[in-house]
Amino acid sequence: TILIGVAPAWAENRPFKREDYETYFAKGRFASFSPFYQSTGVLEVLSSKSYQLAGASILEQATRTLDVSVNYDAKSSYGYYKIITEVADRMIWNDRLNAYVYDYTRQQYDADTSKVWESKNTRTEISADDRSAGDLHRFYHDVDRRAGLDANQTDRIFRNEVVGTWVWRCDYVHTAQYDVRCTASRQGNARVETFFYHRLDLVS
Repeated sequence: TILIGVAPAWAENRPFKREDYETYFAKGRFASFSPFYQSTGVLEVLSSKSYQLAGASILEQATRTLDVSVNYDAKSSYGYYKIITEVADRMIWNDRLNAYVYDYTRQQYDADTSKVWESKNTRTEISADDRSAGDLHRFYHDVDRRAGLDANQTDRIFRNEVVGTWVWRCDYVHTAQYDVRCTASRQGNARVETFFYHRLDLVS
């Protein structure tokens, strides 16, 4: 059973160096928790490649995540919802920030193919009795519309909050449940998303 919305207390941290992003987030599976989204889940790093280009350090990773949280649709008979997302990120190392930087574009937002399942459990898997709820954007749009909101305006507001340049920074934290804390900070506004990870296994 996964506890939804229980934030871990972290110890004094040690910031990642550039090479730590490659060695810690090597190909494999990681348990995850996000205080920002009040979700638990599993991150799977499908591939990871680092290289130099015109003097810049580049990290490319393909990932698949399954996240579970209390259902966005408060009127649903299913208490939770699960989101599966597959993305390919290309990040550039910034020496001044001691962090990786990446852009999330409007084209990427519009092309998001994340899928939603409604569920009556918090297992980090798609269960036999989970109900497919389709594409993530459409799911949010339909829920907002049924709640009497202007769904198009809500989408525009969220899009403007997340589209732009992000800074990805991680620390070793060594809690009872997690060993790494990462923050994704959207430049130009105050949005900061926090994630905790614990390595489950590696794939050679």
